[in-house]
Formats: sequence, C-alpha cells, structure tokens
Amino acid sequence: MRLFHVTNENWGNEIILSPRVSKRFKWLGEPETPRICVAETPEQAWFAAGSDSFPTKIYECNSQNSIPAENVEDSPVTGERWLLTDTKFKLIGEIKPFEFNDSPENFSKLRKKLTSSIKLFDN
Repeated sequence: MRLFHVTNENWGNEIILSPRVSKRFKWLGEPETPRICVAETPEQAWFAAGSDSFPTKIYECNSQNSIPAENVEDSPVTGERWLLTDTKFKLIGEIKPFEFNDSPENFSKLRKKLTSSIKLFDN
C-alpha cells in the first residue's frame, strides 16, 4: 500500500524513519504510542499533520503494516494511519505555499487549493 508522510524538514531523497511519540499534539491528549504518522494520500497526510508552513515535503513508502490511528480525534476525517516499525521513505514531491484562510466549514474549497498546490517530482 502506498502511504505518505509530510514534513517541513528536508531529509534528502531517502530516509528511514523510526516510530516516536510526537510532542506537538500532546496537549490534545493524543496517545503516547511511538509511531510514524502516514495517510493514503498526500492531502490526508497534510491535514493529519496539521501542517501550516511551507514548503512541505512529501515522502512515500510502501507498506502493508499500517494500522488505523487510535484515540486521535480527527483520524476519521484525515485518514491518519500509523506505522509502528522503522520504515524507509522516499522524497516524491512538495506542497507549494497557498492561502488557506478559508473557514473550516469550507473544507472542499481548502482541499481543492491543497490538491492544486501539490507538485510531484519526476523520477
């Protein structure tokens, strides 16, 4: 299964990520499970990560070992999944800056802007 992870870090063309506990959303009561957060599309990965700065790098892996996120409030909407073992990722693209000051109720408009801002690299 193709899975995507987004980050504002530039880790180069390939990286092996290890599961970790994110401190970013700890205040929301997210689980202490060490994990790599992924999703089935770059858009879902961006929403799940709560990205708000650019450029955002898109990394991809192929894995059959993902599980649905547990006790993460927005995972039914974002499609967040977890990998619980070290996993190799490849840089495949980036999300270019775009304005996203739309109201949260206008999710489909925001999704269109996000999708049109994705640039995949030629391999």
